[in-house]
Amino acid sequence: MKTILNHLNSKIGIPLYFVTLLILGPLTTSYCQSGKVKTQSSFAEKIYLQLSSNVYTTDQTIWFKSILTTAFDHKPSTTSGVLYVELIAPNENIIDSKLIKIQAGTGDGFFQLKDNYVAGRYMLRAYTKWNENFDHDFMFKEYIDVFPSSKVISENQAISKITLNEKDQGEFWLSATLNPLLIDSLHKKKLNVYLSLDGKKDSLVLKKNGDDTYSLDYELKKKVQFATIRMQTENFVDYTKTVALDEHYLDLQFFPEGGQLINGVASKVAFKALDYRGMGKAISGNIINDLGDTITDFKSNLLGMGLVIFKANSSRTYHAIVRSDSGKELQFPLAKVEPIGYSLAVRQNKDKVKIFTSCNYLQKDSIFLEVTCRGRAYYYVAATLKKGEFYYEFRKQTLPEGIISIKLLNKQKQPVAERLIFNER
Repeated sequence: MKTILNHLNSKIGIPLYFVTLLILGPLTTSYCQSGKVKTQSSFAEKIYLQLSSNVYTTDQTIWFKSILTTAFDHKPSTTSGVLYVELIAPNENIIDSKLIKIQAGTGDGFFQLKDNYVAGRYMLRAYTKWNENFDHDFMFKEYIDVFPSSKVISENQAISKITLNEKDQGEFWLSATLNPLLIDSLHKKKLNVYLSLDGKKDSLVLKKNGDDTYSLDYELKKKVQFATIRMQTENFVDYTKTVALDEHYLDLQFFPEGGQLINGVASKVAFKALDYRGMGKAISGNIINDLGDTITDFKSNLLGMGLVIFKANSSRTYHAIVRSDSGKELQFPLAKVEPIGYSLAVRQNKDKVKIFTSCNYLQKDSIFLEVTCRGRAYYYVAATLKKGEFYYEFRKQTLPEGIISIKLLNKQKQPVAERLIFNER
């Protein structure tokens, strides 16, 4: 190559660095509507683990199949030949790990659970060395629940009588009885205890009662939903237990289409309700503003998911009201309504994807639509708002099957709204 460039330089007088740019230039194409763009993340590998179950007892085996594909086109990856898989305990320690041989993008493996594993929520984490060049989105994570087998069920009494009491208005106390002799017969003196309460962590040392048990009596500044108690004996034997302190707990989340509620614009808002176990729960309720006016009602399906459509006002705040199984009225705030902004709505039919864009403060301005899939650009549309609105559609057959990102950019080419859809061809 260097000889050829020197020959060109001597014959036609073109500087060497300029010829190099001419040769290398086509390799750095910025974008093309036909889909020639690749972002850096498109060179990563996507990792999937198919598990035999999501619930196990400590005398069972976790069997799994691993699948590696390229992020760009979902074809079997040939980049990595080894997959690193880790089993992580509720105390966030890695208790087992495997190296899985990958051939043609697939591999198999297992973890043998043990009787001395504590009950709780475990995490399976999988990654390749190649993916360490990218962000954590390309690290596979999956949670499983592990329960004691019948022959170690007596250990459950090592931490027992866990209760949450309200002694005075707004003052809560967490109580429990701990018996370390059930896990360490040689334990004699003080007991170390580590608490995780809705993510907040603390540690303390307990003194023994007269009957060789220990009493936990911990003051809380607010009511918590989940408590993880880990005790450690003087011989460094650990036992952990996680409990739900409120079986009527409900987590209700709202997801405005495009990312925001915009003043004066009718918005489609998806919602999802989860119970204390993280499972979907069927609910119904009302959207109320700060004046107490009922805006609309809503109802989920059996999995706790649904949609509600309403027009928000930035001078008001909104919350949802749901009645729990215990008859208590629960309130959940909705996102703040933005006084100005863009709305991005996407509708699909059998053949087309239709995009509706509106802005509540600009009547005529430049905007851009960027449509990508797995790091590859398929459409990049420059347009102008007319009376604050813009409509665009494209055929579904021009896009691959899978998750499609539709991003709206303002005239400075800054992202202002985004929607993800699944294209099923």
